[in-house]
Amino acid sequence: MSLRAVGTRWLDSTRAAAQAAAGYAREVSAQVEPSVQAVREGIGLSSAPLSKRSRVSRLSAALGITHVIERAARRPCIVVINYHRVTDPETCAYDRGVIDATPAQFDDQMKILRQRYNVATLNEVVALVEDPSRLRHAHVLITFDDGYRDNYQQVFPILQSHGLHGVFFLATGFLGTNRVSWWDQIANAMRRSSRAEFLLRYPRELRIKTGPAFLEKAIRDVLHLYIDPATTDTARFLREFEESCGAPLIPEIGEPMYMTPAEAATMARAGMAIGAHSHSHELMAKLSEEQQMRECQMSREILERTTSLPCQAFAYPVGEPHTFSETTVRCLKATGFRVAFSQHGGINRPDTLTRFNLRRIDVDRGDGISEFRLRFSVAAMTARQIW
Repeated sequence: MSLRAVGTRWLDSTRAAAQAAAGYAREVSAQVEPSVQAVREGIGLSSAPLSKRSRVSRLSAALGITHVIERAARRPCIVVINYHRVTDPETCAYDRGVIDATPAQFDDQMKILRQRYNVATLNEVVALVEDPSRLRHAHVLITFDDGYRDNYQQVFPILQSHGLHGVFFLATGFLGTNRVSWWDQIANAMRRSSRAEFLLRYPRELRIKTGPAFLEKAIRDVLHLYIDPATTDTARFLREFEESCGAPLIPEIGEPMYMTPAEAATMARAGMAIGAHSHSHELMAKLSEEQQMRECQMSREILERTTSLPCQAFAYPVGEPHTFSETTVRCLKATGFRVAFSQHGGINRPDTLTRFNLRRIDVDRGDGISEFRLRFSVAAMTARQIW
């Protein structure tokens, strides 16, 4: 038997063993959950049930299954992990949905990535995307959208402490200003509203309940309606939302929520990559071709002037499939971008690599380190996303 055949057989058996172990973990988890809950209640811990994926992830870690998967052979792929904010959600008066980790969580996650994965730079990923035949191993890329100030204050020093590089996609119209984004304006108004519920009529009727038990979901529902393709007039949406909500939108505050150009330049000099996230952070597919071209060109020119480095990567605002189009891709190519990142999940494999639709996985703040380890170890081993 050839050496290649032996290697292939070993790889298949390793994957089969890991998949069988994960299935065993699910079965055991279902059997022991009632006993675990009884013990938790008996010693005074919260009786709130863990989610299925939390149970599986924690049991997998406890049984050593995750450890095995982390050391299993990995398929050629690029796993792009995306964050927005890293801060304390409890003190946030704006959109908590874009807070993907606390500083402590982020530090723990970066420690795992540094120890167990090949964390790539943007330049390395661009080279692999442009020549997929060179993609022979699993690579991880760490990215951040929007350019919030905590990216400079919290994320940057943590990455440096672990010797890691990140890619920061900045909406240039917010750099060094006191502006508040549309999603943060909406969330903040809803947190200040005195109305128990209100009705939105554009682009379709949506009744919103804003009591404490409903607020976070209500914010998500309104934001999803804003980005809905049917919302073609976003200015009208915000006007009618403000009237229905009963709390004024606040477009500017006393101190900046976003990093300054000087801070972005400091990060670039330290080896962090800076990419564009448009200028206004409007959804590209809702803009005319001329407006999209201007968004691409302005953001690229501003960032190259800020960092004195070429700007080669773009991340679509919101990044769901309906928020960009072939017209957007034409504009990106025409203005000199080499790659672009979406944000609707998925792993980038050699046979599915698309230069202007590189897939990314969001991090969930509700996941513990066990979930993080299992999720990304399975992704690297199978080149598939499990959740």
